[in-house]
Amino acid sequence: MKLFLKLNALSMLFAFVFFIGIQLIGNVYRLSRITGIGLDRMNISILIVDAGIVVLCTIAFHLILKHKLTSRKANYWCTLLWLPYFFMFTFLFVSLFPITNPGEQLPPAAGLMIIAGVLIFPLYLTLVIWWAHSD
Repeated sequence: MKLFLKLNALSMLFAFVFFIGIQLIGNVYRLSRITGIGLDRMNISILIVDAGIVVLCTIAFHLILKHKLTSRKANYWCTLLWLPYFFMFTFLFVSLFPITNPGEQLPPAAGLMIIAGVLIFPLYLTLVIWWAHSD
């Protein structure tokens, strides 16, 4: 039972990190309007923040997996379990913060980046899990 709870908690963490990255990309116009920062600077800032999140979370996930979960094949279930949590976070965010200004719709290429991210993220998780248990 402990392994089940740990896997779900870790999957929720994985989903939340991915959710934050996607929401930053998807809410560029809203963040630019709220902060007063120009759109070009906001795009660069979000790119830097997303890159930092990837680097820091890779190291953090490695340490968490290495120290909290033993080397089991069951840990690879995290590559699938994050998806329902991601949909839950997205549904809650969209319900709590609807887009009221039509100018804040997603940028044109954001949908493609989200689809690519959803397809690549399980591979990223698999590599991080493998790296944590290969030591």
